[in-house]
Amino acid sequence: MELGVCCASCCQILSVAGVILLLIWGSLLRIESPVMEVPNEFKKPAATSCFIAAGFYVVTFLLSFFYLRRKAALSARAMERDPPAFQMRSMSQAAARQ
Repeated sequence: MELGVCCASCCQILSVAGVILLLIWGSLLRIESPVMEVPNEFKKPAATSCFIAAGFYVVTFLLSFFYLRRKAALSARAMERDPPAFQMRSMSQAAARQ
């Protein structure tokens, strides 16, 4: 597997995890949950920051997704243009095996 494909796949996985965590934390901060040990006057701005960061993770996911899609399309086009070669055996070699 190519390095760019591995990197894009890793970015997608981490982006999904980041979006989920940041949305949960942002929601907890927005409702001023006592679970989040942040002073109350900072909870609303911190929630907004979490939602903005989640948006950046969504953008990262989309960039990785479209990169992988483009790579797959280029690979398929290359396979159509240059199909894999198969080594042909002569008839005498095939007869000798039987």
